[in-house]
Amino acid sequence: MSNESLDTLRTTLLIFSVIILVAALYKRMLIVLGKNKNKPKYALVDDHQFDQGQKKLSIKLELPKRETVKIDLFSGNSSHSQVLLEKELSPGLHHLEFNLTGVSGGSYHFTLTTHNHSVSQYFEVA
Repeated sequence: MSNESLDTLRTTLLIFSVIILVAALYKRMLIVLGKNKNKPKYALVDDHQFDQGQKKLSIKLELPKRETVKIDLFSGNSSHSQVLLEKELSPGLHHLEFNLTGVSGGSYHFTLTTHNHSVSQYFEVA
């Protein structure tokens, strides 16, 4: 390869590297500003934990828009135990905590329901 060809190749690689860097920075900026189009279409349970010692259920969820959220607690045999939450929540990330000291040991699941979506998660109470 001639020196002119190597210079052209280096220049082309440098231009592509800059384009990739700018695209990555733009995507990051959209995420930081909350304008990312990859937001969930439905309520999304990001995580849930049950603290056995304090009998506390923690749920982290993300909502794409303002809507009424209902969270029901069910025992292992799918009989309804109680409504933990029925409330209109704003869009964004929410950290919810529920005291379950009156709940006896066993398998449970909660169901999060919005007007067009439902998701269930399971946990054990000692």
